[in-house]
This record gives sequence, structure tokens and C-alpha cells, in this order.
Amino acid sequence: DMFTLVQATCLRVDQAILPVARRLVVLPLTTLFQRIGVREYHRLPLGSLSPAMEQLRVVETTLAPSLKATAIAATCREICKCIAAFHIGDVEAGNLAADDLIPMLQLLIVMGCGTEPPWLSSPEAQAVYLDMFLPEHLAFGEAGYCCALFRTAVASILDLGGDGADQDRHVGAAMEGPEEEQVSTEALGIPADGAGDGGRMSVDGGHRPSAGVSRTLSMAKHLVGMMDNLGLHQDD
Repeated sequence: DMFTLVQATCLRVDQAILPVARRLVVLPLTTLFQRIGVREYHRLPLGSLSPAMEQLRVVETTLAPSLKATAIAATCREICKCIAAFHIGDVEAGNLAADDLIPMLQLLIVMGCGTEPPWLSSPEAQAVYLDMFLPEHLAFGEAGYCCALFRTAVASILDLGGDGADQDRHVGAAMEGPEEEQVSTEALGIPADGAGDGGRMSVDGGHRPSAGVSRTLSMAKHLVGMMDNLGLHQDD
């Protein structure tokens, strides 16, 4: 199947991410939050994020692109709900901008990859697979927006390991090639403060997708069209 091919292509990058995650999960929780860049207001006990982790697990245990994308969107919604539940009485607590959601997604990815055995062992493959095969009816809505945030979160995991991750980061760079650039929120059209044409998620799943995310997903759809012509399209 197509996911197996994508997984094989991304194997070295995913294998580089796992040791970085293992080094991160043994850090004191406060240090881990600081390393990832989680805002103090969003620094919840890990147990409080269990509903979000359960949704992210689905990404690894299902094959259909539509189910993977829906699970990532559900993960983002659960993050918002968990923060809102932790800060009862603050009606704005569960409204997260892109620069808030990305570190929270990174935290969950690190926990999934750093656990023994990992319950998320192929984040790079998952992100690339969704870049290529995200169904048309999901691409420009909440799921497409959340998948773009997930792609950004995965792309910078290797940078979280500090000096000990230098070799791992070089492996990732070698796989991506000299002309490949790390995906950033700015590259996706998501301002760092969530303002302008950026995006924001809330506890009810409401979101404001960015123009940059739409451009990125349009490029992905073009690639899928090319693969359709070759008879390689993966059904959702």
C-alpha cells in the first residue's frame, strides 16, 4: 500500500526523531515545557492531556487518510478542551492560536515517540502521507488546517534535542536534500501570534484557516492529481 512506501521513504528521519524524543521525555516536566516552548498558562499535568493523546494514537493505528486527518483535528480540539477544563472560569482559555497549538502538538508527539515502546513511531511518515493524500473534502477545512499544524510540529522535532541531537538533525537534513527547507508557521502563512490571516482553534472545533495553509494544501492536491494520472492514488 502507499503508506508503506511513504513509511519506507521516511524511515531514517523517523528513526532520528525517536532518540531525540527519548532524551526529551526524561527531562523534568518544567524543563520539557521550556524546551518545547509551551506557554506557562498551557502547562498542564500530562494526565490532563490524556484525551488528546488518545486521539493522536488513532493516527498511527488507522490507514485511511481521512481517518488520520480527522484524528489530528480531534487531537487539536481535545487540546483546547483539556486546557479549558483545567482553567475553569476562563472563557478564553480554550481558544488557541497556531503558535499555541504547535508546541502542544509537539509535546504530544514527543510523548508518543519517547515512550517505550513508542505509540507514535512514524510521525514524519504520517505527515508526509497526509501532505500527499489528504482527501479533497477535508483539505480546506478544520482537518486540513490541523494537518498543516501537525506537519509544522513534526518538522521541528529534531531541533528540540539540543546539542545531543546534532547528528540526528544532520540525518534529517540529508534525507530532505539541500534545497528542502524546514516548514515554519510563517511559510504556511500562520503569523506567530495567530493574528492577521492566521488560524485559531477553540473548544467547539471552530477555526480560522489561513491563506498560506490553503496554498500549501493546493500544492499537495496538485501532487495527488499527478499521481492519479499514474494510477497511484490512495483511496481514503
